Amino acid sequence: MKKLLALLFLFIILAPWGCGGNKGNTPSAPAAPAHLAAFAGNAQVILKWNASAGAASYKVYDKLSSDPSFSQIGTTSATAFTVTGLTNGQTYFFAIIAVNAAGWSGYSNEAGATLISGAPTDLTGVSGDQRASLSWNATIGATSYNVYFSTTSGGPYTKVHSAASDSYVAAGLSNGITYCFVVTAINSAGESGYSNEACMIPVFKKVYPSGGSAPLNIAIDSADNVWVTNFSSNTVTKLSPAGITLGTYKAGNGPGDLAIDDTGNVWVTNFTGNTITELSPSGITIGTYNAGNGPGQLAIDVSGNIWVVDSYGSAVAELSPTGTTIAIYPIYISPSFLVDIAIDNAGNVWVTNDMTFGITELSPTGTTIGTYGAGYMPMSVAIDKSGNVWVVNNSSGSVTELSPAGSTIGAFKVGISPADIAIDAAGNVWVSNYWSYTVTELSPTGSPLRNYPVGTNPSGIAIDSTGNVWVADYGDNTVTELIGVATGPQYFPYTGPQWP
Repeated sequence: MKKLLALLFLFIILAPWGCGGNKGNTPSAPAAPAHLAAFAGNAQVILKWNASAGAASYKVYDKLSSDPSFSQIGTTSATAFTVTGLTNGQTYFFAIIAVNAAGWSGYSNEAGATLISGAPTDLTGVSGDQRASLSWNATIGATSYNVYFSTTSGGPYTKVHSAASDSYVAAGLSNGITYCFVVTAINSAGESGYSNEACMIPVFKKVYPSGGSAPLNIAIDSADNVWVTNFSSNTVTKLSPAGITLGTYKAGNGPGDLAIDDTGNVWVTNFTGNTITELSPSGITIGTYNAGNGPGQLAIDVSGNIWVVDSYGSAVAELSPTGTTIAIYPIYISPSFLVDIAIDNAGNVWVTNDMTFGITELSPTGTTIGTYGAGYMPMSVAIDKSGNVWVVNNSSGSVTELSPAGSTIGAFKVGISPADIAIDAAGNVWVSNYWSYTVTELSPTGSPLRNYPVGTNPSGIAIDSTGNVWVADYGDNTVTELIGVATGPQYFPYTGPQWP
């Protein structure tokens, strides 16, 4: 009995401590943190979460979507943590683990954040009647965009729109007034800086039937009448300055280009007919003359002689004012597909070669002076008051400017598949963009000024004496007039037989 009482006494004495301690008082690992949220900033993310009961500290983890698992990036005793040194434009995912002496919790909820990559890029605009249509490249990490405008380039700007879309149409504008737009990107971290600026002048335009099928090129006479070649219907249409059809006249097969001399006679190349047709101001055929194999574009020099590109014959033909062939000048370059021609104020002749990506300069007597690089697939060409040569690059969506000596001054972006080019009296450069359905205006130094919507597949372009820009819309058999947007008349290097 004494032995039993002794054992009972020993058990009572030792019981509070137990053999392994009192499990009811042993600390346990904390629960996983809850409500983790991530707030993106500039190259950083701020994390916040609810405290976990019993947690002594927290481990912070992140990963990219391509990572197989989380990696620890930091430790804190607070319920917030700023992750720095991140890459803008990238998406990160985060999780938190609570820690105390007893162990670790599981992961919190996962929170993701995409860092804004910066201001929107490539803001462009197309002006219309009392409106401007804007578009820009979407910014990684942006949840919305703010659109601002000013009537002065460089601002100050006023916010006019906020939405998630990467495009916007500003309506209710005043025609003839310059509007300059910028765009910012927004997300939970705030607002980016401004995009590039895009300035436009809303413009009133009119559309007229071309009088035939597949209108290709366009020229304007001294009375501001508009002449258009209709390639598929083998005709030339004459429109009044008000766009009224004055007549449609028979040309040869596949009429392409045309030029008007100082008597008002209209000279038309017939690409598939291998001839040139001369029409009187009233559309009567004066004569039809031989012009090589696939006559393309033509120009008239100060003496009234007609210079014609022989597209397939790799040559240029010179005809007298009466249509007699004076000479044929070969351009010995292979492969060759000659396209356009322009004459500078020294009488030198510039000819684009689509297949060799070059432009050849001939003297007034047809001697080759040199051949120069002119961009990718050079087509149409025009010459400004300084004698600089502007060449449309059809495949690269650009215009190359060359000095009078043939050296490259610069290459300037326009629209998709630019087709034709004209220079106004102020030196601004106008380019029709075949697949953009627009006309781009560049400054004399090549800076983009504005884009104007026109018809389907705009091809030929010309400027009348009052600054209206006329465009032949090949795809929908129309002619578009952009009213009062340029400084007329269209510039030619000299005043002579080719108007003006």
